Amino acid sequence: MNPYPKDKKATVLFSLRFLFLILLEGLGVLIWLMLEPSEPQSRFFLLYSLERWGLVLANLGFIFFILFLLWGIKEKTRWFDSCLDHVKKEKYVGILLFFLIALFFLTIGLITSLQGKFPAYYLELRPLLFLAVMSIAQLLFFYLIETRHILAEMIRTYFPVNEEIQIYPINSKRILIILAGISFIYLFFQIQVYLNIREAAHLGDTTSYLEGASFSLNDPAFFRERRPWGIALAYKVLGRSLAAIDFAQVFVSTLAWLSLACFFSRSLREGWAKVVSFLVILGFSFHPVVQVWNHSALSESFTISFTILILAFLIAIMQEWQKGKFIALLFLFVFWMSVHEVNLYIGLLVAIAFLVFGAFKKDSRFLWVFSVLIGIVFVVNYQLSSAYALPRWGLPLAEVVTKRILPNEEFLNFFAEEGMPLNPALMALSGEWANSRNYVVVNNPDLKPFSEWLFADGKRVYTKFLLTHPLYAITAPLEDIEPSLASSFEEMVPKYTPALPNPINEFFYPIRFFWLCFWTSLVIVFFTFTRNFRGNNKTFWVVFIFWLISTPYLYLTWHGDAHSVVRHVVIANIQFHLGIWLVLLINLNGVGKQKKRN
Repeated sequence: MNPYPKDKKATVLFSLRFLFLILLEGLGVLIWLMLEPSEPQSRFFLLYSLERWGLVLANLGFIFFILFLLWGIKEKTRWFDSCLDHVKKEKYVGILLFFLIALFFLTIGLITSLQGKFPAYYLELRPLLFLAVMSIAQLLFFYLIETRHILAEMIRTYFPVNEEIQIYPINSKRILIILAGISFIYLFFQIQVYLNIREAAHLGDTTSYLEGASFSLNDPAFFRERRPWGIALAYKVLGRSLAAIDFAQVFVSTLAWLSLACFFSRSLREGWAKVVSFLVILGFSFHPVVQVWNHSALSESFTISFTILILAFLIAIMQEWQKGKFIALLFLFVFWMSVHEVNLYIGLLVAIAFLVFGAFKKDSRFLWVFSVLIGIVFVVNYQLSSAYALPRWGLPLAEVVTKRILPNEEFLNFFAEEGMPLNPALMALSGEWANSRNYVVVNNPDLKPFSEWLFADGKRVYTKFLLTHPLYAITAPLEDIEPSLASSFEEMVPKYTPALPNPINEFFYPIRFFWLCFWTSLVIVFFTFTRNFRGNNKTFWVVFIFWLISTPYLYLTWHGDAHSVVRHVVIANIQFHLGIWLVLLINLNGVGKQKKRN
């Protein structure tokens, strides 16, 4: 050890211990190979097959190679010192990490592929493959530790965080007192509405949500049930109690809207603009289109609240980089994509938007981490949704077929040509709900050929149908645009009474003058976009993308299910109207002047 420089001694000692551990593992695998002969009834070394001898000798060769490395570290100090210098050079770190990760997953794949798909003598490779996986994993861990500082610098260089602060602090005590007063009034009204209800309404789909929460966490069915696991987990934690669900949903909703009001107001320069933003955001949140879901045992409340929380934290992290908010956003995205089925597909659009935004804004490349996370969550949740005996997408797709395809002769012919089996039992459902008559579409033996086709080819054929009928795909949802974007849902919860008078609710969320406000809002968005297109107004871009995604959200939901469309598009509904208000606020008072960090 003495010939090594002081700054290398710790690394050399670590390498010696690491290689010695691998040596012990290699000896363990050698014993494994020798105690488990390949021939039945054979317990003698000399009766091993040629294949087993090859494995034993290969393992011995690996052991001698490790011994050679140990000798080289001790005796050939100049050679090992040179190796350390090379593998820790920045230009080699990324390549070596990629190679080790690829090798690790390749070996894992080989082990998995050997399970029952190859002749028995190939299974004898498993001990060596297990040794390879352990060795590569340990080497990868060791290399990550040794190059952590280089990796951190590379990440900071390629993924620079926002070094600008786009925040206008509150410089007036009077403004601070006014904002605190608005917040307290908001809390007072929220508590008053909650005390008038106290128990979430049990509606049509509530039973299936509560049943999903009844499974044990150890039961795979909990994650593969017909409802997303996120909402099932939330209701399980709340003991499946309607009173606890109502309280939790009101609490999370209150937290979400207050967070959005606080973070968004920090982007506004003038104190009066901060006050206006608080009044608008919190006033909007009192409309029945938001509030009624807090008192319903459905997934909409948590979906709305976590959508608002994600928007609030995205604005905050664009205003000023903070690691804590970044980590919080990661968890928010995971839960948000796991409480509502459509969020999975909207998440993919968000991921694409983050990729594009990061490509144009170098200091926003950290958003690509969210894109990767969203992709992983999508794959996992999609597999879970398809593992249920009746895949979650199966019944909504059947509703589309019975309500929109069967009554239309042109559409019906297209599906028939694509292999959809037709019989009198299926045609009798034309114009009806697929879940009528005790879920006839899956429980009637005469409809079994249709059910089998639906699960095997239904998604592919429906996707092809939409791509080959672009006029229908674009215009059909527009026929329902007014009920989709101008419904209050006030009547859904019998005990619910709006906290604000109807004229104020109409001001925040126009229903009577929907079309006038609709076209006016599009003009406002276009005007704001042209003003901010070339600027560095990051709050605008977050809000604009939030508003823009409401359109694909509406289209995906409308085409994905024919049942309760107006209820299912409520998130797009809120995104559209709230996005307009936030864009208008940005127009009235620009984003805060950027200040460099001290």
